[in-house]
Amino acid sequence: MGKYSNLAVGEDVQKDGDFLGGDFLLDSDLYQTTIEMAYADKSKGGALALHLDLVTKDGKHIKQALWLTGGDAKGNLPTYEVKDKKGVPTGELKLLPGMNMANTLCQLTVNKDFSKLEDEELTIKVYDWEARAEVNQPKDVFRELLGQKVGVGLLRVVDDKNVQNSEGNWVPSGETRESNEVDKFFDSENGMTITEIEAGFTEAKFVKKWATKNRGVTKNKAKGATAAVTSPKPGTGVAQPVGGDPDLFA
Repeated sequence: MGKYSNLAVGEDVQKDGDFLGGDFLLDSDLYQTTIEMAYADKSKGGALALHLDLVTKDGKHIKQALWLTGGDAKGNLPTYEVKDKKGVPTGELKLLPGMNMANTLCQLTVNKDFSKLEDEELTIKVYDWEARAEVNQPKDVFRELLGQKVGVGLLRVVDDKNVQNSEGNWVPSGETRESNEVDKFFDSENGMTITEIEAGFTEAKFVKKWATKNRGVTKNKAKGATAAVTSPKPGTGVAQPVGGDPDLFA
């Protein structure tokens, strides 16, 4: 049993369904990718992440961290308690978004939850912020994910550049930055979501809705910017055909 088997999810924890919600940037679109690297790492606060290096068909790298647990202060749990509109805890547990996405990725590629993966400590090149370069570091690598193909719904997003204020809190600086963010994983061959597969659907429908809403749209998530960011209106994308079509993903 792997080191991260403690992240197995109980039956009382709700899963997410289908909801429309590098050194270069890709446009928001559907991409066929191959997992080149997948390893675990922790933040200074103790939060666990699955770090992915996904490579598109034309060799572009999409690097994404899926945060699987909260930090030490929150008990390093992969779940959170839902609160009602008044902020009162309801007792209902849901998976953290990153944990849910990690499980989805593993189910679509190796047909198991993340907690059932076997890990192996390997020395790999990882970017070091102090050295400002990639350096050799020992990390827990998930070999069985390497080389697996997965469809990615990728967003191009605009977000705040945050700075620390005099109290040590991170706040918007008034400037923005653009980045890519994995929004959804799909079956690499037929474009189905894990929700559709588990429900026994025979046709991929959500991927069309995702493409129609998001293709070519830059999502503005900035809250403290002094100038508005202009983006195409949602719904201007054109859905590509699905059902085994080799051109489903870019």
